[in-house]
Amino acid sequence: NSALYQALSLTDNPELDYAARFSKDTKRHLRVTVIDLVLATDMSKHFDIITMVKSKVSSTIAKAASRQASSGTETRSRGLGRRPKHEASVEKPAGVDVLDLSAELMTLITQFALKVADIGHCMLPVEQHKFWVGNLEKEFFSQGDLEKEAGLPISPLMDR
Repeated sequence: NSALYQALSLTDNPELDYAARFSKDTKRHLRVTVIDLVLATDMSKHFDIITMVKSKVSSTIAKAASRQASSGTETRSRGLGRRPKHEASVEKPAGVDVLDLSAELMTLITQFALKVADIGHCMLPVEQHKFWVGNLEKEFFSQGDLEKEAGLPISPLMDR
């Protein structure tokens, strides 16, 4: 959490503020989203997030199937904006439309995707997994070294 705070506080420096042109609301939303995503990688929240994903995604798919059944449609046309007349519309199976998902569900799906990216190396062949774990250890220990150098308490798992 300390590294996250430090990274976000870099935007206090106008030369480093990548979001300087964003509106205040957009910057606030981006900050909240980044914090939510990073905190979701905490393994203490792992099973809570997995349970929420299963529940929310199942519910969303069931609602989409119910809408499809009640409308009697098998496929639908989905286009974004205006297409030139010569382009045919693309037929897609009816189902969940990403544009219909709530902000809460989109955040949850993004948290889950980040979690998969964060721990996905565990599913690699052993030698590749060891390579990534070795890099992770180097990163953790380097952070611990920097914290020690700065006179800060060393974060868990970061001390050699």
